[in-house]
Amino acid sequence: DAALLRAMQGRATALAGEFNSQSVANTVSALATMGVTLDERLLRAMQGRATALAWEFTPQDVAHTMWALATMGVTPDERLLRAMQGRATALAGEFNPQDVANTVWAHACFGIQCGKGEHVLFNIFATRLLEIASTLDVEEERQVHQWLLTFDLEPTWKLPFPVRVNAVKHELGERCRQSFVIDSNPSKLQVSLSLSLSLSLSLS
Repeated sequence: DAALLRAMQGRATALAGEFNSQSVANTVSALATMGVTLDERLLRAMQGRATALAWEFTPQDVAHTMWALATMGVTPDERLLRAMQGRATALAGEFNPQDVANTVWAHACFGIQCGKGEHVLFNIFATRLLEIASTLDVEEERQVHQWLLTFDLEPTWKLPFPVRVNAVKHELGERCRQSFVIDSNPSKLQVSLSLSLSLSLSLS
């Protein structure tokens, strides 16, 4: 119930300084899965702890943290975003299909500008996507489609266009689009993202 949830978040906030990287990722991921948005104090504590421990994060930790924040409608602060991007760039070759899909999808949801850091990460992740293309499942293809869609619709993502992303669009774009279109039960967040991007296009 609400009282228990408040107590749990309060306890997590109090103990945040003792969390390791997996604890941070698991906590935010579990709450996001439950449909819970972190209260301000816990969000600040988790972001601070994740930033401090970024060098310990595994690919799964990075992906879970980014996915959870996006699912809760939270854009990470600048320090955490850069820390997670740096860690993802360093470990990109170890990311599995779900890790890649969750991470690029989260970036599409954050509503951030596509700057130099994003271009570097997206090119590296695009290369990784091409390497693991045959192992992507339908849900992962849907997430990749939404990421690719953002390049077409968000002005700051359009130019200069990351070269390897173009290769992903060419080789996987239609396949990922079809997976998204045939989804008979899209999540609320998928629908929200698609509507937001369509609105952005209509206003540009």
